[in-house]
Amino acid sequence: MPTTNQKDTMPNTNQPAAPQAPPPTTPAPLPTGTAADNQNVPKLDLEASCLALIAGLQANYQPTDVFQMSIGKLTRDDIIAAARAFINDCEATKAKKQVWQAAVQTERQSLAELRPVRSAVHVFFQNLLGKGSADLRTYGFEPQKPRKTTVKTKAAGQQKAEATRKAHEAPTAAPAAPAKS
Repeated sequence: MPTTNQKDTMPNTNQPAAPQAPPPTTPAPLPTGTAADNQNVPKLDLEASCLALIAGLQANYQPTDVFQMSIGKLTRDDIIAAARAFINDCEATKAKKQVWQAAVQTERQSLAELRPVRSAVHVFFQNLLGKGSADLRTYGFEPQKPRKTTVKTKAAGQQKAEATRKAHEAPTAAPAAPAKS
């Protein structure tokens, strides 16, 4: 907040100092989280700065003291109210983020419980309708796409199959039975 921070009236040195305002009865919330304002100041630092501003104003100025600034005249309490509003909004954001994070955890747990059920239903409908059936889409499942094998891969597979058959045909002779004594 760009300010000149000058009081409208200069204090009279012959008058006694005004009594200090009592400190707030409820402690200010601790700054939390990080984000940036329009000047790239981390939110945590900005909150701490606002808390220090509030404490400094309460310690050194009266509620009716007026500050003449480039944005107009503001009382001490106007400035404090603006700073507290920002701090409260930051804390509300943090609370909402925590609620959101808890909701995400609940969603993940529900998904973990759904996976085996959905998988079993998928297998059921694949067996009922066929793995490549377009009717699977009715139940939210994509049909299995046919495999695409190249001619080269098929030829290699046939050669391996023939080699396996030959390997099994050669030792078909039964082993000799041991002689009885």
